[in-house]
Amino acid sequence: MNFLKSVIGFYFNSLAIFFPKLAGKQSFYFFCIPFKAKIKPEQQKFLDTAKQTSLTVDGKKVQTYQWGEGKDKILFVHGWQSNTYRWRKYIDNLDLNKHTLIGVDAPGHGNSDGLYSNVPLFEKALSAVVNHYGIPNKVIGHSIGSFSSLYFLHKNKIQLDKFVSLATPFTAVQFVEVFQSELKLNERLIKYMKAHFNIYTSHKLEYYSLDNFASDIDTQSLLIHDKNDDATSYQNSQKLSQLLKHSTLEITEGYGHRLKNQKLVKRVCDYLTTA
Repeated sequence: MNFLKSVIGFYFNSLAIFFPKLAGKQSFYFFCIPFKAKIKPEQQKFLDTAKQTSLTVDGKKVQTYQWGEGKDKILFVHGWQSNTYRWRKYIDNLDLNKHTLIGVDAPGHGNSDGLYSNVPLFEKALSAVVNHYGIPNKVIGHSIGSFSSLYFLHKNKIQLDKFVSLATPFTAVQFVEVFQSELKLNERLIKYMKAHFNIYTSHKLEYYSLDNFASDIDTQSLLIHDKNDDATSYQNSQKLSQLLKHSTLEITEGYGHRLKNQKLVKRVCDYLTTA
């Protein structure tokens, strides 16, 4: 894997010497590939217990799932290289007579189509979900799913009853810094990659920050992050808690980035279902 990363990094760095704009464009799209894992048969068996609806985002299929038909509507938004199955324990712990539980496989993930994914595509998918199912009462997001949910709420001026953030990043700059470090990309290449990002999104990379998305959100929020998270620092949630006016911050230890623990599942479900 390290050898493959070195080869890819060498290719982009070399291309940037002779064709910098092309290198910036190609590296941006490579950055947007989640390399989705194939859904296992037992995972698909669970997903098939839901009522499934395919929506269209930028000409691609986005797969959605619905469990229950209760009055309280909860939307689940997974993270990078994941899919709706990651919420199984939450769904199993919630009363389907009281709640409508909605999951969505983001573009390029799970049973959704597409090779690429990014925050703007996550937002488009969430907009399609809300257009179809209506505005949810509550949203729970993990990692980039949390970040994208806050961007969606900000962009569409939506207020919820409750929001749960698990292991959120804080800026898109952090994504690029990890990408640069993993592939050992030079600053020349990153300069042109950021330039193409600006063309693609009509915003500079620095715009995609919770500083810009969270301060106008007036929603009861629970923020959970683990001290041992090796993908996104728990300091991200500490900073987010200062932006969200009505937030509770809980720092765990020993659960890592995925935050998969039955006690935590119960904590979140209790939070979502109590007044």
